[in-house]
Amino acid sequence: MHFVLGYHLCIERNPKRKIDQLREEIAKEQLKEKNINEYIPTVKKVLDAYRLTDDVEKKNRLLKSVLEKATYLRKPEWTKKDQFTIQLYPRI
Repeated sequence: MHFVLGYHLCIERNPKRKIDQLREEIAKEQLKEKNINEYIPTVKKVLDAYRLTDDVEKKNRLLKSVLEKATYLRKPEWTKKDQFTIQLYPRI
């Protein structure tokens, strides 16, 4: 009689390599978390400065400091001025 359990047990032939891979994954996740934690206060400062200036070039520089890019879509059938979509890609 043979039973199949609900999980798959994988025995790593090279445990040192697996440990190194897991350490790399942990380091990447820690860096990602650090970047996110630093990014939020940075964005707040940028938005505060953005609101305080009327200089369009300065506003653009501020936005570019926290955004990788932004895409804007307005379909021809959308006739109202506020009918559009914008997608922001943060620099994290």
